[in-house]
Amino acid sequence: MSQSEKVKRWRKATKKRIVKAMGSKCVCCGYNKCNRALKLHHLDPEKKEFGFGRIMANPKSWAKIVIELRKCILVCGNCHEEINEGITPVPKKCSRFDETFVTYKKIMPQTYCPVCKGPKAYVNKTCSSACAATLARKVDWNNVDLPAMMKKYKYWAEIGRQIGVTGGAVKKRAKKLGLV
Repeated sequence: MSQSEKVKRWRKATKKRIVKAMGSKCVCCGYNKCNRALKLHHLDPEKKEFGFGRIMANPKSWAKIVIELRKCILVCGNCHEEINEGITPVPKKCSRFDETFVTYKKIMPQTYCPVCKGPKAYVNKTCSSACAATLARKVDWNNVDLPAMMKKYKYWAEIGRQIGVTGGAVKKRAKKLGLV
């Protein structure tokens, strides 16, 4: 995965988390269909440290984002413009930042092991070393040009992604062949 893809994924995940932490809907009209249409409105513009459009270009830590979220309400694009123009007043009672979101916990999708079909960590190829070994045994290593791949890719995990196994399995095979 390229760095730009990682940044895009971070932006989307961060926006999703921000929206969820702020109540998931516009405090004025209740709109909740599209996260991209939801904006953060600073209640006191003089206390604004940074705008949220800026963190999408220059990522900030979750702790810094939380400090800024506490100064805001969540509104849809239309209500945001109407508030800024003085057409729509900010509701006196509205949801604000949910303090249970102070600690950042990654929201990872549930994924399953390709070998045993049991649950596994999102970042792992398999659920256990036993399943990883089973997966590695399924590879026809005679058809894998490991020396060429080692020249092309810098990390074991990159080679593993190309073959469909873990980086550890690739490293083990390379040692067995005397390549490292």
